[in-house]
Amino acid sequence: PSSGTGQQHALAEVMSSLHDGLVRLEDARALLNVLLLLDAPDLCHLSVVDKHRHAFEMAESAWCQLCEVTWQSKSARFHLTPERARVLATSSKAATWREHYMQALLDGRRQNLRPEELSTLRWAFNFTPSAGGRGAASMQFVEFNSAAAGGATGYLIMRGYPPLPYKLIEDGTVLDIANFPPHYVRRLDTWEWEITNDNVTFVSCVNDDVQYSDRGFLQVTVD
Repeated sequence: PSSGTGQQHALAEVMSSLHDGLVRLEDARALLNVLLLLDAPDLCHLSVVDKHRHAFEMAESAWCQLCEVTWQSKSARFHLTPERARVLATSSKAATWREHYMQALLDGRRQNLRPEELSTLRWAFNFTPSAGGRGAASMQFVEFNSAAAGGATGYLIMRGYPPLPYKLIEDGTVLDIANFPPHYVRRLDTWEWEITNDNVTFVSCVNDDVQYSDRGFLQVTVD
């Protein structure tokens, strides 16, 4: 009888622990569903005031979800693919998804183009319609070959022209090419780059996928 009573007591403890675990799991699921509805400022506030590791881990899942949703609206190079997740995990100084989000947001707002970006990104070029541009028919891909690794000077290589000397100046906001009028740098909502003057447009892109339709770049419209 005493052995049977002990087994029943042990079974009751197991069932009680299982019930408590299921309750915590449901609480975690409910908490995650709530966190996924919060925006970045609310999540920041939660991260500051909450001292419970369980809730912190749930908040991290929400930050990861926020990264995925936010970056999906940007250029493909910023999408949260498995490859990018691996790169973030191995090369980024940010330790949490909240830090990844904040770091990407700050960089996405940066308006000064870095010399290494000019020489390593894929660039599409076109004339504006007023300067003879014919939409996709006159677009071409070009290269900025820097004179030294990470340097702000070099040569623009494009079809129909000899190598044209360039210099990135004004802390990466103005690009001088040969004796042409200054070209002004602007960050797009997609986090790609636009470099323009009245006559031409350069746009950074992923491979040959140009996601840009302003200034008659791909299609000339007639008013």
